[in-house]
Amino acid sequence: MVIALACGARAQPAWQTYHNVKYGFSVDIPAEPRITEGVTQAGVGPVPTLTGGIDLHERGGMVFTVADYSATTKSTDPDVVLEDLVKALVQKDGSVLDSEISIIVQGAPGRDIVAHTSRFQRRMRVIYLNRQLYGLIAVGPVGAGAPSEFDRFAKSLSFDRGP
Repeated sequence: MVIALACGARAQPAWQTYHNVKYGFSVDIPAEPRITEGVTQAGVGPVPTLTGGIDLHERGGMVFTVADYSATTKSTDPDVVLEDLVKALVQKDGSVLDSEISIIVQGAPGRDIVAHTSRFQRRMRVIYLNRQLYGLIAVGPVGAGAPSEFDRFAKSLSFDRGP
């Protein structure tokens, strides 16, 4: 190990599975996430949220988030929720939308999104299932792009219950 460090090699992160029973999902992540819960004001009213994030230092960071729309009585059509999310992303921090692809993950509609600002690039996968919006996000410096671990992170998302 000392030889690897002396040669400048980086230790690979120790991937672990984060499982949340309340929101019914699991995701693999390369470090212990910092978890926060709160309420976000959305177009449909207050929405409970869970967020977990890790700092990859100079390479950026990774975040998973869940917004629970089940308490709202307003319409939460999946396409409307997903399109509103993309609009909010671009408006909130002045991001430029590089690509948006409609996807289906385990029977649920979603989007794969790439966006950037002058300082960072962001890759996102968002899925809408059972009135819950799941987001997986990786952010990295513009020149470097989003962290390479994002593909493994995004593909690991699984749900405890189906659509």
